[in-house]
Amino acid sequence: MNLTEVIPLLIVLAVLLIAYDLSQKYLLYRLIQKARDQEEREALLAILTNRRR
Repeated sequence: MNLTEVIPLLIVLAVLLIAYDLSQKYLLYRLIQKARDQEEREALLAILTNRRR
């Protein structure tokens, strides 16, 4: 398997990862937008930031 065979696969993988990341960010943005009040938004952000650490 030479380099010219691997490059298209790497490009497809990169596009899939970018699409996954953007869809995840969009869903989180919508979730925060639908929060009823500031306290609920802060609670959601606290949960999300605790998971990433």
